[in-house]
Amino acid sequence: MRVAGPKKRFTAHVQRLRARINPPLEQALHFQEEPEELARSMGDLSYEGALEIVRLAEFLFQEPYRRAEVAERRASYLLGASAIAGSLTLAGVSLLMDRSKISSGSDRLTLAVTLGASLVCLLAAAFRSLTAIKVLKWKTPSYHDLIPHSQRDLRRKTLLRAANLLHSGAKNAANAKWKIAMARRATVWFMRAVFMLVATALISLSIIVRSAL
Repeated sequence: MRVAGPKKRFTAHVQRLRARINPPLEQALHFQEEPEELARSMGDLSYEGALEIVRLAEFLFQEPYRRAEVAERRASYLLGASAIAGSLTLAGVSLLMDRSKISSGSDRLTLAVTLGASLVCLLAAAFRSLTAIKVLKWKTPSYHDLIPHSQRDLRRKTLLRAANLLHSGAKNAANAKWKIAMARRATVWFMRAVFMLVATALISLSIIVRSAL
C-alpha cells in the first residue's frame, strides 16, 4: 500500500503533463443525439420549414471549417515567424562564444539567460503551431437513406438531412475550438519570445553604450 500511493501520484502527474502537452479534444456540447432522434425532436414541421432548418444547418456545418482554416493560417504564419526569429537568436548565441566581443562575465550570463529564454519560447510557439495545423478526424453527415419516396417522406428526409448536418457540425465545432486554442497558445508563446528578444536588444544596447564610454 505504501508503494501504490506514490505510483498513483506519479501516474496522475504524468497524465496532467501529457494533457498540457497534448490537450484532449472537448466533447460536443449541442446536438449530441443521433440524427434520427434529433429529426424526430424537430416536431411536425412543414416542408418549407424543414428547408429553412436545412439552410441554417448547412451554415452551422460549414462554420467550424472556416474557423479551423483561420486558426491554421495563423499558426502557419507563427511557425514561419518562429523559424526566422529562431535563426536570428542562434546568430546572437554565436556572439556569446566570442569573448572578444563581450568580455564581461556578468553581461555574457545575462545575455545567455535572455537568449536561452527566447529560444525556449520560440520552440514552444513552433510546437503549438504544429499542433494547431495537425490533421484531425472530421465528422461528415451521412447520406444513407435520404432519397424520398413520397411527398410526406420528402419532409421527413429533409429534416433528417438537417439533423445529420447539425450532428456532424457539433462534433466538428470541437475540432475548430481545439485548433483555435492551440493557435492562441502559440501566439502567447511567440509574444513571450518577442518580449525576451526586446529585453536582449536593450541589454545589448546598454553593453555597447558602456563599452563606448
